[in-house]
Formats: sequence, C-alpha cells, structure tokens
Amino acid sequence: MMTRSLKTKRLAAAGLASTMAATLFLSFANNPAEAAITPTPDRQIVTVIANLNKAYGGSYTGPSLGNMDSVRAFANRALAMTPTAPDVVLLQEVRAKSAKAAATALTNKSPFKYVVVVMPGQHPTREFGGMQIHKETAIILNTDTMEKIGTGGFLAAKYTRAQAAAGHKIKVKKTAYVGATQKSSGMKVALASVHYTPVEDLKSKAVSNSLRGKWSEQIAAKLKSKYPGSAITNIGGDFNQIRCYSGAFKSCTLADFWKYFSNNGFVDSLYMLHQASPGPEACVERTTGVDYIFSDGNPKKGGVDSKGGYSDHKLRWVTIEAVPYKKC
Repeated sequence: MMTRSLKTKRLAAAGLASTMAATLFLSFANNPAEAAITPTPDRQIVTVIANLNKAYGGSYTGPSLGNMDSVRAFANRALAMTPTAPDVVLLQEVRAKSAKAAATALTNKSPFKYVVVVMPGQHPTREFGGMQIHKETAIILNTDTMEKIGTGGFLAAKYTRAQAAAGHKIKVKKTAYVGATQKSSGMKVALASVHYTPVEDLKSKAVSNSLRGKWSEQIAAKLKSKYPGSAITNIGGDFNQIRCYSGAFKSCTLADFWKYFSNNGFVDSLYMLHQASPGPEACVERTTGVDYIFSDGNPKKGGVDSKGGYSDHKLRWVTIEAVPYKKC
C-alpha cells in the first residue's frame, strides 16, 4: 500500500482534482470501504456537524476524557453516512485532545487527511470571578480537498450579568470560524461552529431568544466582513434552542435566531431539504431539534444519524452547492 507521505507528495505535485481522485482511489485499493470514499464534486461541499460531549465529561466520555472510543465511533458514522468525503467538520463540546482524535480517526479511516484548523482549548473552560469562558468548538478540514484561508479564530457570544439567570455564572461560549478554499475549483467558503449558552443559564426564555438572534447576526456579519466573496457560508452547530419560540410547525412563532437567518439569505438546510422529495412529503414542515446547518447555498442532500451512541447528540450532514437556495 502506498504510504500517506508519498500520497501527499504526489497530490501536491499533480495539483489537479482528477489526478487527486485517481491517486486516492489507487492508494487505498486494498481496502474497498475506504476506496469508495471519493472527493466532493466541484463547487459543492459536504459539511458534518456534531456535539461530541467530549469537553467536560459525562455519560459518553468512557472511563475518562482520555478515552476516545466514542470519537472514533463518530468518525466511522460520519464516513459511512456521507455520499462523498466530508470536506468540513464542525464540532462542539470538544477539547484539543478530542478534536485532534476526531481528525486522526477520520484520516485513519479514509484516504484523506483531516486537520483541526481552529483548535479548542486543552482546558476548554476558564474562570474569571463569576464568569466562565468556554472555548470548546472546533473546525476540521479535509486538507486534500480544502485549504484554510488565514488563521481563523473565535467570536465570543457575550451577555451581561443582568441577562444571566439568578445564581448562575455568566457562561460565554466562543464560536470557532475560518475561511477555506476548495482546491479543485478555487471556490471560497466561510465556516462557523456554534454552541450557544443553554436557555436555563439565562434570565428568561425571552432574554434567551433575543440573545440567540443577536449572536447569530454577529457571527454572520463577522464571516461576511472577514471572508468577502465567499460562494458558500455555512454556520452550524448546537444552538440549544428549537426552531419554534412558541407553538409548533406552521402555527409556531419562530425563534429569533431562525428568523434572522431565514430573513437574511440563509436556509436551515436539513429542515428544508425534503422540498426536493416527490409526492406528499414535499414541502411538509419538520423540526430538526437544536442542531442546525444554516447555509446561503442550496442543500442537495443531507441526513441525521439514526444510530448515535457516541454522544447525547447525533451527527448531521449536508451537501451544499454554490447556488442560491431553490424554494418550493
């Protein structure tokens, strides 16, 4: 079998998507499962999101935070579910060790190289008096198909003491962001991994709703200003809030974050994907829990893991193409 270092050198020398696909296929020809994983077509990207519950401890961490069995299980599911190799992985509730483990697992189980390009903290929570700063979001790129633009960074979702629930510390969550270029097409994309403060840590449901709208507007503005001209902007993660502020389905009052994105050129990609389905399922409204992938591109296909078992959340994935969303 061709070594990964030799494969990488040949890919760099070739510089062509077709050569890349052929080299990757041949180098893993002894493993049919891995050989079947192919690059995403030009001007499309596959994005995976997952809250891995691997930053603070809990029922899915195994014997300790050092046990990465659940992270490897996530990587196996991500590669099994997506129709082509994931280009972007947006993670929540990870620390540096678990984010690196996810990238390593994706690399080891596929013919592609995955790298954490926006790294969470090794100790993801810092205390400052009555305030906690949480840096537990991460972004992984498939570096055979995507190239990072600049350094990326974090944007803090802030709120005041007056907006916090009585007796609760202020919990400022940091959103990871980065720009990237698809190597085969030169297409630029902007990306963010979101994990908003839980509703119960805020003064009221109304305050929580308003802050989520504000934070969403801030991250969209940050990506627009830092990565102008991006063909696709994907903002995904754990928003800790369902789509409806009150009511349900067509009779619901939309949450501010969902309303903001929908009114500003984005679409909840998994919520709306069924619009392409034939028959009575077309344009039927559905809920997608608290995990979302908002995009200003057109969702072609996507899904939610039906198995799980690696976290208290289930991964979601979507293939986005660089054209405006096609409404029902």
